[in-house]
Amino acid sequence: MNAILIHQIIWRRVIGNLLFTLPFSFLIQWFTDLIQRSEIAELPLALRIVIDVFGVLCVALATSIYQRANLVLHPNDDFMQIIRFRYVHGNATVAQIVHYIPPIIIMMITFGVSGHLWAVNVGTVICLFFQGTFIGFFDKHIFLNLKHYGLDTMQRN
Repeated sequence: MNAILIHQIIWRRVIGNLLFTLPFSFLIQWFTDLIQRSEIAELPLALRIVIDVFGVLCVALATSIYQRANLVLHPNDDFMQIIRFRYVHGNATVAQIVHYIPPIIIMMITFGVSGHLWAVNVGTVICLFFQGTFIGFFDKHIFLNLKHYGLDTMQRN
């Protein structure tokens, strides 16, 4: 999808995206195991929501930093960045919402077929509506000398 959106296949980008996903998947699984072994699920709902928001803020901060460096990106973050700079004039909030349209469609289809909604919770909703805003905020307030690099293939000529 990313290659379609930028109208070209850049093999370095494709391979970088794929290489990023392998260690990232292991890292996510490690964090999932760690959280499941912790007692976070037993905490009061309000405290779990605070932890969720803090986690989303941390992810948004990290995403802001590594998208600006733009060395190698996760395909999903690359997708969001392409939408942001090629189609919505750099607006991280709108780009993040647009970026979530395909997964929302998939969730709606699977819910229609199975009657179950999996892996959607408070954090998902916070990400949907606010993660782009958080990323945009961090872009403007953290490491100001770090600019978005490698945008030439994403921006329209």
